[in-house]
Order: sequence, then structure tokens, then C-alpha cells
Amino acid sequence: MSYRIEIAKDEDLYELMTHLWRCFEDPYQGLLRIFFPILNNDREASLLEASNRQREEYRETYPELIWLKVVDNKTNKIIAGAKWYFYERNPFLPKPGDSDDHDPTNEEAFWYPKGVGREFATLAMHAFEKPRTTMGQRPHSFLNIIFTLPEHQRKGVGRAILDWGLAKADRLGLESWLDASVYGLPLYQKVGFLTYGRNNVQVEMPANYDADQKAEWEHYKSIMLPVECTVMWRPAGGKFSVGKTITLWTHTMD
Repeated sequence: MSYRIEIAKDEDLYELMTHLWRCFEDPYQGLLRIFFPILNNDREASLLEASNRQREEYRETYPELIWLKVVDNKTNKIIAGAKWYFYERNPFLPKPGDSDDHDPTNEEAFWYPKGVGREFATLAMHAFEKPRTTMGQRPHSFLNIIFTLPEHQRKGVGRAILDWGLAKADRLGLESWLDASVYGLPLYQKVGFLTYGRNNVQVEMPANYDADQKAEWEHYKSIMLPVECTVMWRPAGGKFSVGKTITLWTHTMD
């Protein structure tokens, strides 16, 4: 292969985030701005803040969270990346040592300042994550982010990232979840993911907003939505047998 897959280090996060933003902006995907805002019209400062936030989470959560980087052997530059979680516990219950009232399903989008932007991003985030928070109440792996620079796509890089993560999930005996865009759906199907359902993220404007807040809400709606994805699940080991493998659901989402 002309590239290699490695576990990313702290110092790789800025380059990874730079590539992530580029990939999710062309073609544009509003999901990016739910989690990674551009504040005060300062792109570089916002990118740096996002990188630092990811770095802090990585330090606190590794090896449950693993960032991967794919490096071009010719240039020694990062060309792709992925953010995998490997939960050998129910991630929606408190970790040992956490306060009893810890509940990740109530997390606010604190990366936005208090106000309409934070309220919109928080509601959109929870609507996006609802299928897995409903169905993933047990140990599982979760492919949170995956991206490849356009000039390196269709060369097997995405498949190699998936093979790496799913091999680890299988060693740990974990089922797997991901949210597929239209671009990645065929690849995920090839590696054994089944469709749980479609998720078209919708958020409802608070009834008590005044005219200015309503206008601000519409602004954030224009940059964060639409978000439409296919929620996908893969059984531990990746083998699905009709009549034998039991799925986690009896019907697809509406």
C-alpha cells in the first residue's frame, strides 16, 4: 500500500481537524457546524479551538476513544482520519467515579456561546444521536467520524479504516454503530452493516422566541441543516444469518 494507518497522537489533531473541515465543506454537510462552529467569523481561531477540544477529549478518554490517521508513505502527510469509540460498557450510564447525575443524553452544545446558537445545536445534536442512544444501551463500537481527502478517495483508504476498527471491535466482541451519509452507505453495506433506519434531523423552535431570536434561529438552521443519514448496525463478528442473528429492533424508524 502507498499509505499506512497509525493511531494518532496529540500533535496530529490540528491537521486531522483541518482535513475534516475541508472534507465536510466540499460537498457541504451541515452536521459539521452542529459540532464545530465558526465563531466571530474567525475560521482559524475556531479551528484551533475545535482541535484543542478534541485533543482534551482524546487525552481524557483514550483508549476508549481512538483517533486514527492515514499517512501517505510518499509525502509522510496525513490524508485521512477517523474517530472510533470502543465502549466495553454502556456509554449512556455514568463511568465509575462520575457523579450520579451524569447523563450524556442531556449534554449541552457548550462549544457555542449561550443563546440561540447553543439551543439549536443542542437540540440538533440530540435529534442526531437519538437512534443510538435508544438502541445502543450496551457495549458497542461507534464510528463517530471518518474522512478522506478528495484527491485520495476511491483508493481503498476508507475500507482500510473500517477494517482496522471493525477488527478491533471483533476482538473485543462488540457490535458496531455508525451514521452513514449517502456517500459512505455502499461501503458500509459491504463490510456487514445493516440499516436500522433513516434519521432526518428536525428541531422545533421554542414558542417563546421574539422576532430577533426567530431570525437567529433561522440563520442557524440554514448552516446546520439538513442532516439526513442512515443509521446502521453491525453484529459482533460481522456475520448475519437470516433466522439466526437477532437484530436489536423489530421495526425500522419512522
